[in-house]
Amino acid sequence: MHTGLVMIGPNKMSKSLGNIIPLRDALKKWERGVLRLWYLHVHYRKPLNFSEESLESAEKLYNRFRAAYDLLCKLSIEAHELHYLRDDDLVLARKLLDLNNEFHTALSEDFNTPKALAVVNEIMSTIFKDIQYNPKFMLVSLALRLLKTFNYVFGLFEETAPSESDYLLNEVMRILINARRELRRQGVYALADSIREELARVGIQLLDRGLETTWVKFRKR
Repeated sequence: MHTGLVMIGPNKMSKSLGNIIPLRDALKKWERGVLRLWYLHVHYRKPLNFSEESLESAEKLYNRFRAAYDLLCKLSIEAHELHYLRDDDLVLARKLLDLNNEFHTALSEDFNTPKALAVVNEIMSTIFKDIQYNPKFMLVSLALRLLKTFNYVFGLFEETAPSESDYLLNEVMRILINARRELRRQGVYALADSIREELARVGIQLLDRGLETTWVKFRKR
């Protein structure tokens, strides 16, 4: 799909120069989805520049995508289905649908993957800014469906249905967050911070906005 030209600094990656990086070696260090995002972040008509910095940038985008996907899966368990939406909810739903159209338009225009990925980034910003603290079931479901569509197109990771342990973790986290909220209300900040730090140590990040708190699992390389 690409021009086939991969650069390492000023030089073309080639066997004759001895600067080839075998795919099996790259996969030992980087996840498949990270390599795919790195491959897609440049238009296929342009050369790719292989560098640690470009791979790290692709890894950040990949981790953000997984975090947004995991967050929406969690919220889909928690969110209550309502039979009405406020005007601002409808505006947000329209924004998601418009961004979805922009994504498909970008791919239809000479397979412009950098533009498509910019749209995905904007949708993830909307998820973290506008949806996670106001998890209406319809908005959560719509955003999750869009991310699943993008994942299907790019093939970043395999999706799994929520398990019994996911439901249990969700309930345990609800209890912890409520207890921590009470500690913060009483001014016991050292213990509240300790809970945050211990959760972070095992891969769970708490996201505070005022007295509201959500959480998401994150991945380390």
